[in-house]
Amino acid sequence: MRHMVKERTSDSSHRFPEGNFSHLVRTFRESNNWTEARLAMLAGMTAADIQAIEAGTRKPTPTEIEDISRAFHLVVPK
Repeated sequence: MRHMVKERTSDSSHRFPEGNFSHLVRTFRESNNWTEARLAMLAGMTAADIQAIEAGTRKPTPTEIEDISRAFHLVVPK
């Protein structure tokens, strides 16, 4: 999956490692044909939060990981 992900910008200094949660969020969101706004609504967040997490410019909190996972009907192991 790593090779399928393209960087949004050429500056990767503020990104978290490729292949992590941010890339999974985008992959799941796009596979569901959801906008960032739709996922944000389902997760109780803002579209700006989702965009920043997907871009890798902001690390999600543990609660946000749970909320996003729940929106996709996924279970996060404790």
